[in-house]
Amino acid sequence: MQLGSITDKSGAVTLLNLTSVFNQGEIDRDKPTVSTQVEQACGNLTTHVSGVILEPINGFEAIEKKAAGCGLVLSLAQTKEETSPIELPVYYPNWGVEFVRQNYGLAHLKLFYHPQEELGADKLQVVAEIYDHCLYEGIELVLELSLFALDDKKNTLEQFQESQLLAAQDMRDKCHLMVLEYPHSALACATLTAQLDVPWLLIDRTPTYSEFKEQVRTAMESGAKGVVIGDVVWQGVEEEEFEKFCNTTARDRVIEIARIAQENMAPAK
Repeated sequence: MQLGSITDKSGAVTLLNLTSVFNQGEIDRDKPTVSTQVEQACGNLTTHVSGVILEPINGFEAIEKKAAGCGLVLSLAQTKEETSPIELPVYYPNWGVEFVRQNYGLAHLKLFYHPQEELGADKLQVVAEIYDHCLYEGIELVLELSLFALDDKKNTLEQFQESQLLAAQDMRDKCHLMVLEYPHSALACATLTAQLDVPWLLIDRTPTYSEFKEQVRTAMESGAKGVVIGDVVWQGVEEEEFEKFCNTTARDRVIEIARIAQENMAPAK
């Protein structure tokens, strides 16, 4: 499948990520419960987004629950709390690019990466091989880059922006769509847009919902193609019954974020 299948009429991409939050212990990790919750979320929320990211383990049956006009993105690698950022991606068993194609989806790879890390060259090779496999299968690759610090010291803002830009430049010819966390300023967003050969999406790596809404506005005005909506939607879910939360708070947040992305999208050049 191509990027057009996850792009709405405004030209924006709004992806609902139904993988990470269910792997982080915020919701009951019992598999039957998780699968049911993913199906509920997929059935109730995908009407309001242009695409959904699912995994082949918890809630794979949710594919049948998604809205007809909502595109499908399927994850290749596992992401868990215990995943070490310095390791190479760990793939789901008995799963791969060819199975993503068979299910009419785009491929999604979350990669922990730093341009100066020890395994940097190996990770570049892994992504290049996946990208070539996607080209062979006739589907497109959504690459989510998760930057991490090389030591225990927290990066300064300038170090983060420099490392993020270098990481994005390393990967810009190895994917069709890139997912990045907020680079902390409108100028940094515009720089990413100018330096990348592929469109990029903003992901919600922020402590509060209100902060993320402002980041979406800034990123979209500075050239981002859209947004990946994930953990921020579920903040507070443990305080309320899941189905009720999904039908009220989560739905309202998804609708609002998608609207902000669409309304603040920069004109195409």
